Amino acid sequence: FDYKERIATDTVYRITEFAKRHKLKYPDSGVYLIYQECDDCYKHILAQAKKEKYIKIVQVDEFLNAITNVIKVQGAVDQFEKDWKDKREILLESARCSFRETKSTFFLGAGVSMSAKGPSWETLLRKVMCRFKKLSKKDEFKKVYSWCGMSPIILGRYVASDDSIDAVSKYLKRYVLYKNIKLEESDLINSICDAVLGSDDEHVVESHHVDSIITYNYDDLVEIALENRGASVARISGKAKNYRQEFPVYHVHGLIPRDNQSTHTRPILSELDYHKIYKESFHWSNIEQLHALDRNTCFFIGMSMTDPNLRRLLDISRTYTDNECRHYAFLRRNDMFRTEEVEKNKIHFNTIESQLEELGVHVIWYEEYNELSSMIRRICAPLVYQP
Repeated sequence: FDYKERIATDTVYRITEFAKRHKLKYPDSGVYLIYQECDDCYKHILAQAKKEKYIKIVQVDEFLNAITNVIKVQGAVDQFEKDWKDKREILLESARCSFRETKSTFFLGAGVSMSAKGPSWETLLRKVMCRFKKLSKKDEFKKVYSWCGMSPIILGRYVASDDSIDAVSKYLKRYVLYKNIKLEESDLINSICDAVLGSDDEHVVESHHVDSIITYNYDDLVEIALENRGASVARISGKAKNYRQEFPVYHVHGLIPRDNQSTHTRPILSELDYHKIYKESFHWSNIEQLHALDRNTCFFIGMSMTDPNLRRLLDISRTYTDNECRHYAFLRRNDMFRTEEVEKNKIHFNTIESQLEELGVHVIWYEEYNELSSMIRRICAPLVYQP
């Protein structure tokens, strides 16, 4: 920064030359010339210097106004951050109490498998498209996705059409679902196992409050993690009942297990598959999900909450029960607009919250993925009473 009360003949030239040398040494730096007054005869010099963009030239009153505006915007951003984080604290404590007072069901989405290096839904479909439709380039995938109206369900039908679903399943098992898995690196899956089984330290996580898991994923990574801890787990992907004393994991979109001992079922991949579930009111997967939504406190983990069938079931459950908002969804908080556009972002996040609250679901926001596992452990931790 250089402040001049009045611009002199060589001021702009001298500072511009300095800025050129400075930029070579510190390319990310900026040089500001702040002035109070400038005679008309020098204004063309300032205009030329601004075009060269080596220095930023600002009249002092404009500079002070800009600083004031930045301070105001930053203050609004800081207050917005404080407000939603304060609300999150309240919701986490509410969820912690609910976890103790009722039985719980964990609904799991692709984000859980992704924490162990599994594929996202989009990546999965892109790989299937590459294998069966011979479309391997990203721009080709984007064109098809755009044609499908940016709908993963319609894209699923496009990808799976004309090919044997068994062939798709075998390809997913061998080359997509388990190829790069690093289960031991997933603290999120570990935290889910902690919630189900409790941890070695009884003062960290209390067990036996989660009575089932409903997963939208084809893989059985969570079951493998639970079995690695000595748990007995039932993989349920059809009408077969669980008569044994095992912890139930319901695969409502189908199961493609890692080993060959578990039962393989047809994956729900395309729009046609979704329509079959929609029209069958007593489809086993709808019944299991409604039972959990009606009877338990449900926690949605690694899900975007945009699945149309899930939203329909939430609506049904809210209508025919006590109309309470008693479930919780963990969602990653990504600004829709620029950070400084506080009001626009506030409207965006408030709209998401109000829509899900209409479906009976509170939103617990997080910014980084590593926050999610610690929040799950916090909710499941036993209450400690101080004498």
